[in-house]
Amino acid sequence: MSLYFHPWEFTDITSFRMPNYITKDSGKEMLDRLEEYLIWLKSQGEFICFSEFDETFRR
Repeated sequence: MSLYFHPWEFTDITSFRMPNYITKDSGKEMLDRLEEYLIWLKSQGEFICFSEFDETFRR
């Protein structure tokens, strides 16, 4: 699994005139959700970097 986040998801952008689907859950709320998700993921398995994954699972 690989996670990707847009840079604006970690700052409060609610003052900009953008659609709700973009500004929803941005800033601290997104950071809190990310932290909860990472804590849950850590309980499900082991975190490794891409290079370690490549060395381990290369065919």
